[in-house]
Amino acid sequence: MTLRMRVLHVIGGVPPRAGGPTSGLFGLVRSVRGFGVDAEVATTDSNIWGNLSVLLGERIVEQGVPIIYFQSPVFQKYGLSPDLAGWLQEHVQAYDLLHIHGVFAHPTIAAARAAARARVPYIIRPCGELDPWPLRKNSPLKWGFLRALGFRILHRAAAVHATSEMEALALKRLGIQSPIVTIPLGVDYDSMDSGVCPGEFRAAYPECDGKKIILFLSRIDPIKGLDLLFRATKDLASKRDDFLLVIAGSGAPSFEERLRARIARAGLDGYVRLCGFLGGHLKRAALKDADIFVLPSYHENFGMAVVEAMAAGLPVVVSDQVGIHREIQEAAAGVITRCDAREIAMALERLLDDESLRRRMGENGTRLVQERFTWSRVGAELVKLYEGVAAGVGRGS
Repeated sequence: MTLRMRVLHVIGGVPPRAGGPTSGLFGLVRSVRGFGVDAEVATTDSNIWGNLSVLLGERIVEQGVPIIYFQSPVFQKYGLSPDLAGWLQEHVQAYDLLHIHGVFAHPTIAAARAAARARVPYIIRPCGELDPWPLRKNSPLKWGFLRALGFRILHRAAAVHATSEMEALALKRLGIQSPIVTIPLGVDYDSMDSGVCPGEFRAAYPECDGKKIILFLSRIDPIKGLDLLFRATKDLASKRDDFLLVIAGSGAPSFEERLRARIARAGLDGYVRLCGFLGGHLKRAALKDADIFVLPSYHENFGMAVVEAMAAGLPVVVSDQVGIHREIQEAAAGVITRCDAREIAMALERLLDDESLRRRMGENGTRLVQERFTWSRVGAELVKLYEGVAAGVGRGS
């Protein structure tokens, strides 16, 4: 890169416990900054249930990334922010390109409009929102938006950023006219077990003592296939008592209460532990002490939690609806199942019974992450994309 490139990342919000567009954002921005790109974030204070308590309208540094928050006074779910829209109109020309994250949010509309008026190119990362499963939720509203405005925004993008081949295929099936570029997300591999000693998580949760830990670590939401996982757990519990399913994550309080009631009704209190949201050190400790990672989602456009688990050396059991399931299968880093409780139970039982298989798959997963899913590799690919877009060169996948 001969000249320092300025890139603005625009996203509807960055709730600390959300997935979706937020997933990987800070790591992504840090990765390109590591290659000399002057990248920063413009977003709103929208949270899953209300607003974040953050400084508004001033550039601050969060997780090593320059970020500016703007107020979202109403319709926080969609990041509605007149202040952000006005700021974009005034400042967009200061950037060489925009990288927009998410589709169904007001900042996406505002950023695309501001960029088009100023003739600044933009890239859109749909974050899985255009995959078949998410499009079925609130379908009339989403399709109405796409037909009225969304497709025009997507077609005018210099590139559309998919994070998996599965997501890229879904975009092609929608007839997206812009070049579709597949660049995955990543992890900070070298810091995955930083400062963590074996046994810390087990010490914090004594019920794990003497048990193999099956770890589910993700957002608590129906899309994650928890109904399948509970049925698979009940199947396993009818045969053995040497495991504990640890559910780590948070979601809508009403859904969490339904999960607790379901666990009690199924008689699984001794086999399932809901830990709530785990972050930082405790999250790394859970990954360090777990024996198997499981994510039987009905849909994952990528699967950041899966990559983190593989980086920690865990064998993974994931559904064939997880975006990177083909890479996992090719690397023999885990077991791929359909969204079927019996198949999930069989996969878990196979790994519970075979320590050497768990070790081999864990080693294969670590190798896969080192080869394809580190932020240094992802950052290099993104910088090439940025340079091509800034030079007016389209790149298709």
